[in-house]
Amino acid sequence: MKKSFYPNPKFLGILLGSIFLLWSCSKDDPTGHVEKAQLVLTASAVEIEMGETVTFEVTADGTAVDADIYINDNRISGTTHTFEASNTYTVLAKKEGHPNSEAISIRSYKVDVHIAGTEYFESTGVAMYWKNGTPVELTDGSGHAQAFSLFIDRGDVYVAGVEYNGPKAVATYWKNGVPLRLTDENQRAYATSIVVDNTDVYVAGFDSSGLNPAAIYWKNDTPVPLTDGSENARASSIVVNNTEVYVAGFDNDGSKYVAAYWKNGIPVDLADGSQHAEASSIFVEGTDVYVAGFQKKDSEQMATYWKNGVPVALTDGSRYSKAYSLFVDNTDVYVAGIQENGSNEVAVYWKNGTPVYLTDGSQNARASSIIISSGDVYVSGMQNNGSKDVATYWKNGVAVALTDGNQSAYAQSIAVVRTLGEK
Repeated sequence: MKKSFYPNPKFLGILLGSIFLLWSCSKDDPTGHVEKAQLVLTASAVEIEMGETVTFEVTADGTAVDADIYINDNRISGTTHTFEASNTYTVLAKKEGHPNSEAISIRSYKVDVHIAGTEYFESTGVAMYWKNGTPVELTDGSGHAQAFSLFIDRGDVYVAGVEYNGPKAVATYWKNGVPLRLTDENQRAYATSIVVDNTDVYVAGFDSSGLNPAAIYWKNDTPVPLTDGSENARASSIVVNNTEVYVAGFDNDGSKYVAAYWKNGIPVDLADGSQHAEASSIFVEGTDVYVAGFQKKDSEQMATYWKNGVPVALTDGSRYSKAYSLFVDNTDVYVAGIQENGSNEVAVYWKNGTPVYLTDGSQNARASSIIISSGDVYVSGMQNNGSKDVATYWKNGVAVALTDGNQSAYAQSIAVVRTLGEK
């Protein structure tokens, strides 16, 4: 005969109460058998330059915790670490009794600053560039030469400028120090700007072989005339955007210099010719075309940039000023140049029209080129030490001298390359 079992209600209540008590004691167990709140790891920065120090903080439930910090599985001492190499690092925090923190990545970049320019020994210029302050001479000083523009492409260093053969100026660019001459000794030409796009090398400049200088650019050493030489014209800056070639400079209407740019060889005038105006730099962002230079106001040059042909005056024109270089970072417009203070030229850049002075005006100075890299503002130029012009660049307003001031030197063009090593 099959028997049925019915638990005693009193016994069942005692059993359930015991289970609940054991569970509660286990939860509050000070030995940590049950995990506490997960660690939260934060860093003072996650994208840095090689050699910078990062500070870490660990919390749990909003309270600071003294935990171990591991970088690429190696425990560090303390809560700060200096990342000496370029790499991507995985960082997490650990403490017994707590779940490990979520891993965070620190990217440590190698930053190389390249600057093209010229150093003068007596009256002879030596074309060169500096990499992180170390000079690389492109000419030996046996003849006059100048470097005006620099571009970095996949580790290759391109510099545009001029070499003189006696009185003749030969438009030249150097690739990794090897010269490639764009004109021969029968011409008189200058290479003022260089860019590389999909292995094609574009160089802007002007040819003075005829009656008047003619604006020109070369694509892979093949000349593309922009003007016919009937009037004075020059090309100062070149960019390539989605295979479209933009060149900035100036043309001449017969009486005045007219700031202009050429898109695929078609001229676009930026000024009406009532006053002198020149374009020194061009930048294309999407469908917007930015050009920097100057236009005359009464008797003074006035630093100006144009956005899609609309002029934006950077000064009031009461004193001499000029814009040499322009860079657009997101929606911010940076323009580098000079502004006279009454007795000297002051190196300056404008951010969205607001001036940022790099020198105090006690000596002449100039800002020739500007670039923004990961929020840092780099400007190249020169400042006078009382007797000589010293090639200089500024990072976020802090000056770095490239020459010792025994000879005059000029830093004309700057490029910044950030690289990240493999994990």
